[in-house]
Amino acid sequence: MKLGMSNSILRRCFSNVYVGNISNKGNVVSPQNKITINFDKDLDFEYSSLTVLEQNDTSIVLDGGTLEPGELKFFTVNFKVSCTAEIGQLHCISAGLKEDNQYCNKFTELYKECKANVGSYDPNDKTIFVNGKSDQQDFVKTDKIEYQIRFQNTGTDTAFHVRIEDPIVSAFNVNKIRPIVASHPFRWKIENRKLIVDFDNIMLGR
Repeated sequence: MKLGMSNSILRRCFSNVYVGNISNKGNVVSPQNKITINFDKDLDFEYSSLTVLEQNDTSIVLDGGTLEPGELKFFTVNFKVSCTAEIGQLHCISAGLKEDNQYCNKFTELYKECKANVGSYDPNDKTIFVNGKSDQQDFVKTDKIEYQIRFQNTGTDTAFHVRIEDPIVSAFNVNKIRPIVASHPFRWKIENRKLIVDFDNIMLGR
């Protein structure tokens, strides 16, 4: 019996797919094959195309079923990389096969890989303008107040979505807040005195 797995990229905060296969290289039927996959704490198992027999925080056991001589079976396993993981952090995963039949009853580790994740990182700043001047700290009720919010991606991967959340202090009338201009199409709303702006499909490059 042979087992293999592969993954092209590990994106932080996203679902990532591992493609695997098991094959029977022998000349007899191999029944009751079980695939054990061990993974680190920052990989969250989501689902698999194979039936899950056992599961805990850092391992799963999948039902590989019965394989005829020469048969090759493909499967997929999806993991989400935790958003709290550091950009560039290594994530290790290993897999082995338990054969349980009259010819063999053993567990063999057949695959192990450690791969660094990629992710976006968006530092930002906010500048206040009072009647068009950025260096003015004091203002009165009749002044015109504008805010400029800037953000950029200094991470290792494209930013697909950006959300800005900014609490509004009680001194401001939320009914008079209006967007002026942005560098990308956006959606905005005010919820519980919080300004929320979403930039969908922004594809902010590195």
